[in-house]
Amino acid sequence: MVEENPQFELIRLRKEQNKARHDEVFGGLSPAERAAYNRKSGRIHELQIDFQVSAFIKKGLWSAKSEQSRVELRIPKQRVTKAINAVSIVVRHFL
Repeated sequence: MVEENPQFELIRLRKEQNKARHDEVFGGLSPAERAAYNRKSGRIHELQIDFQVSAFIKKGLWSAKSEQSRVELRIPKQRVTKAINAVSIVVRHFL
């Protein structure tokens, strides 16, 4: 199975959530439909966080100045990458 582009996945999930909310108003959701709705809501939240974290990294953390500072401090790039991953995990936890 081909992996879906995250932006298209987000659009698709939002459309499905809108339909589910419409269906809920006019007839309610079964427990299985409610579980699917909650699962999709969680995935939407994950995708939004991923977009925010990647935008933060692209704008600020990997600027030329940051790269220069990293070199001046002699911090290995792997260590910086691990720190970024740790920050994204913490951000996901609190959002």
